[in-house]
Amino acid sequence: MKDKYTEDLFGFEPEIPEGLSKDSILEKIEKRGITPKKHEPKKDNSFFFVAALFAVLLIGALALTGGFNNKGPAVQGQEATTEIRPQPQKPAPVEAQELPEGIYTFESREQVEEYFRYISEKNNVFFYVTDDFAVDINEGALKNETAEESVTVPVINSAIGSVSADYADSFTGTNTQNSADEGDIIKTDGRYLYIVSYINTVSYVKIVDTKDMKLLSELPYDNADGYNISGEIYIKGDRLVVLYNKLDYLKNNTYGGFICYDYYGGDGETLADIYDISDRAKPEKLFTVSQSGSIVSTRMIGNILYTVTRYTQFPDAEGDDFYCVPSVNGSTVDCKSIIHFDEENVSTYTVITATDISDEKAERGNLSVLTNSTGLYCSEDNLYLARNKYDGSGDKTVITKVSLKGTEIKCEASGEVNGCYNDKYSFDEKEGYLRVVTTRYDYESFCNICSLYILDENLGTVSKIDDITDGLNEEVKAVRFMGDKAYVVTFAQTDPLFVLDLSDVNNPVVKGELYMPGYSTYLHPIKEGILLGIGYGGDEEREDTSKLKIALYDVSDMNNPKILDEFIINNGYTDVNYDAKALIHYPAKNIVGIPVTIHSYNGYGNPVKSFAVIDYSDNKLTSVSGFVHDSEEYYKGTFRGTCIGENLYTVDDCAVIEHRLSDGEKLRECILATEEDFKVNINVEEYKSEDDMDVVVATSSAFIPE
Repeated sequence: MKDKYTEDLFGFEPEIPEGLSKDSILEKIEKRGITPKKHEPKKDNSFFFVAALFAVLLIGALALTGGFNNKGPAVQGQEATTEIRPQPQKPAPVEAQELPEGIYTFESREQVEEYFRYISEKNNVFFYVTDDFAVDINEGALKNETAEESVTVPVINSAIGSVSADYADSFTGTNTQNSADEGDIIKTDGRYLYIVSYINTVSYVKIVDTKDMKLLSELPYDNADGYNISGEIYIKGDRLVVLYNKLDYLKNNTYGGFICYDYYGGDGETLADIYDISDRAKPEKLFTVSQSGSIVSTRMIGNILYTVTRYTQFPDAEGDDFYCVPSVNGSTVDCKSIIHFDEENVSTYTVITATDISDEKAERGNLSVLTNSTGLYCSEDNLYLARNKYDGSGDKTVITKVSLKGTEIKCEASGEVNGCYNDKYSFDEKEGYLRVVTTRYDYESFCNICSLYILDENLGTVSKIDDITDGLNEEVKAVRFMGDKAYVVTFAQTDPLFVLDLSDVNNPVVKGELYMPGYSTYLHPIKEGILLGIGYGGDEEREDTSKLKIALYDVSDMNNPKILDEFIINNGYTDVNYDAKALIHYPAKNIVGIPVTIHSYNGYGNPVKSFAVIDYSDNKLTSVSGFVHDSEEYYKGTFRGTCIGENLYTVDDCAVIEHRLSDGEKLRECILATEEDFKVNINVEEYKSEDDMDVVVATSSAFIPE
């Protein structure tokens, strides 16, 4: 309908929604049984109509901005409320004697709720519309719906480092950053392989005996039930730990008239099954532990499993249980074990638990921190949570230090440095000092600046190198700390490798630098003074991600780092560029191995999975062999490798293939799944060719001719 008065008032004749017409409003008043006070009739009622229209719009605006004390959207047959509650006051932070200055806790669940209510309304975290007028304004589009902010949970790479000396002479274990073990999709104890594989919507842990090349057992986790293995398993003696997610479904949720089956609960729940595998053919589940949230990362030190999850709780469709605290093993945590830093823009928990996998009855430690952690670094004694933030003046890395003493977990300090961290290799702890490398964008010079910070046990800055590159406008691509030295690769057009001397914690200095085309994304210590770099090629003008670059650096002289050898794999790609656990290091054989996917000469066509085994004897990248993973099935998802004794085992979702290390000859094969298991009607031979099978990795400047 149109209204003549608004045309006279505003100079145009707008279209007014039917729900806002005078007749519609009067009808609503009559239905509610409201008896208006009688007034003497006036010649012109237009003023009152406009006032009523303004009141309706104001009520709708208040509802949309959270001005009403609503629990959720109105549903048919439910009495709507228009009660207006006062804006919540920010609760005073609770100081605890055992917590450092600036770190606070809560005394009760009610205080947690009030804290979240204040944050959510201050930042407009949740928006609900329940008043009849507001629903009518939107022509019913918001009925039976919630409008909630989506939360993207970055997926963080959890990998990395050198192989433990305990078994370096007999087989290759997970490539970890230090002595703390890290979860992976493939583990071995020197005889058995433990493999995470995926078939359609089911994820499995499969156990293979390499002595007989036989599949002994498999443990299924069906995604249809909300289960999905996170990609992190552990082996400790006769214990197998399987970490997986469980997402609850929000059913009968209507969007635009369509019923959707969405995951609900934000980040769901993370569980760990602990199995007795003394009989590998018949694993026996001993117990299960759980906690709120999705996995950020995990570590294993001795028998203690440390699990770190990120947890954001959304309200359900009726708005019940809006302000929740996390749960551990099905019970909500003690509010006094929740800590925060009195910030006004953090509404996500980082939940940390410590579980003794050898004893089901042992006490399980837990700590919940209100911080949006996206990554972590773990030393032997401490866990460091990290997140990036922008505070109006520039990017910051916020760090929370948590001490680890068996199952006892305690928050020790919080601090921040300028710039954003690259990955977990950006951090390292030595003798109580935390060293951090970051990249920040300077809004005055419009340049990237790479910096190093040395922090004390309270995360206060002891010293720093403000600009590692001395004004080159580079960004950090890779970092590796080795004792009193740090090696930093930065990139803009060329690949500088900087050597930092950290022996004097009060005066770190840049000692040497090396320039070369392309850049490394991962640096791996081979032996004293020797680094292996894996990354991308390029020239002085640009990077070239179609060229996989492997380089060997001599960093024994801090003032004069050198390139010893390198080669380029054209049209090659390796998972090591984003997950260093894909690399294996076998010091007893002087070799490293990386999975390589090779495309045809022009970059298109059928890819070939080849495991490149690189011999670094005599400080040269020689005797490189290619082990083509030629399983007889079509589907090839995960592709990894590991060495046991004199053999290399390459693994994908379909098969384990045994190769002789000395010459790459294929010896035996263990089928994990067939084409029929994947329920695909594909002719396997259409995805293979004789040319594909002839690929051999060779040491040269060109892996495959262009």
